Amino acid sequence: MARPNKHTPKGAVSAALDAMGIDEFCARLESGQSNREIAAEMGISEHAVRMWIGADETRSARAKISRHESAAGWMDRGLMAIASLPPEATPAQVAQMREMAQHCRRMAAIRDPRGYGERVQADVEHSGGLTVEIVKFGADTK
Repeated sequence: MARPNKHTPKGAVSAALDAMGIDEFCARLESGQSNREIAAEMGISEHAVRMWIGADETRSARAKISRHESAAGWMDRGLMAIASLPPEATPAQVAQMREMAQHCRRMAAIRDPRGYGERVQADVEHSGGLTVEIVKFGADTK
């Protein structure tokens, strides 16, 4: 399908996504693809994909769960990048793989903040009635 523009028939983009179905869409998300990558493969805009997901509550919930499930895959992708370094790797190769691993960690944290994020939430009780609770998310707090 060509990229949608003012000449694209109304509903053609939605029909293409409906033809793919939420099951296939979620399977792609779980394999680590992003909305942008899926849209590019289909020749449609990322905005159209987001609108299609948001148009149905069930689709939105399933996509959110699939993104959450893909976080471990992103961490694995980063670890595989590091493991693929040859013993005689140059400093430039090491730096490149380190950056790739950090990117994968960020993607995992975006997709599953509780499991892979480093967010700290602080709540402290004050005599004036303010309550603050300290909670740290991340792999080392499980």
